[in-house]
Amino acid sequence: EEGFVVKCTTPGWVEQADVLLPGKMPIPEYHHYYAGREVCHDWRAMLPPDVTIRPVDRALLAADLEGLDDLREEMQSERPSVAEFLDKSFGLVPVRENEVIGWCLSEYNCGDRCEVGIATAEAYRRRGLATLLATAFIEHARARGIDRIGWHCNADNAGSNATALKVGLRQVAAYPAYLCLFDEVVHLAVHGNRHFQRQEYAEAAAWHDRALEHGEAPVWVYLNSACAHAMAGGEEAALRRLHEALDRGFVDVEYLRTRRWFDGLRGTAAWDRLIRRAEESDHE
Repeated sequence: EEGFVVKCTTPGWVEQADVLLPGKMPIPEYHHYYAGREVCHDWRAMLPPDVTIRPVDRALLAADLEGLDDLREEMQSERPSVAEFLDKSFGLVPVRENEVIGWCLSEYNCGDRCEVGIATAEAYRRRGLATLLATAFIEHARARGIDRIGWHCNADNAGSNATALKVGLRQVAAYPAYLCLFDEVVHLAVHGNRHFQRQEYAEAAAWHDRALEHGEAPVWVYLNSACAHAMAGGEEAALRRLHEALDRGFVDVEYLRTRRWFDGLRGTAAWDRLIRRAEESDHE
């Protein structure tokens, strides 16, 4: 496991976050919770002619389909085994040709209620597939005696929030949560990523520097550090981090040429040397 999330669904726990997580520097998040039971769309009318909706059962898992390994992994994200999922949970998947292109699975089943786990393959997003699939899932759940369906998502996950509303669920709660990652370098770097997303570039650069002071890090930490330093006006530090990324095997020259974060570096002799080095590494 990479880490854990502490969700504070009542206000009193927020004040105790530092007591619960001493020295962890938890990463603050905000979550929304939606709930409902009504079917608001005719999902069959929304179904593309080359896509079928199939139940997650033994017949599906025995079929010769791409994507089943990812599906099995997801089935075991909350249940200890595929067999127990089939015995105690349920779900639907969209299939196109010979490929599973998403899933909508029940989670935390308890009596007449369950939560929703949903995903669609990246190539099939923004086509209404998640709305279709979630609507079919609600109908399927109702037929199985599930009367209350819940949907958790991060507040900044625009797609998930929008889908929950489209299928007729309503927001019933909003609450803080705290993410803790066991890898301290990655944990500190994710702090930096959050500041970068809020365009707080100097703070992002400082968190990434703290992460890299702890030792070796994944290549993406060096790249994100370079982006933060570049946007904060630290051209020398940005170039140093990019060279460190190259030292660790980064060879995506197109990334360097196209990302707007590096606009302030382009046209300098130091930038030209970096690009030449990246091109030479890419050809090795």
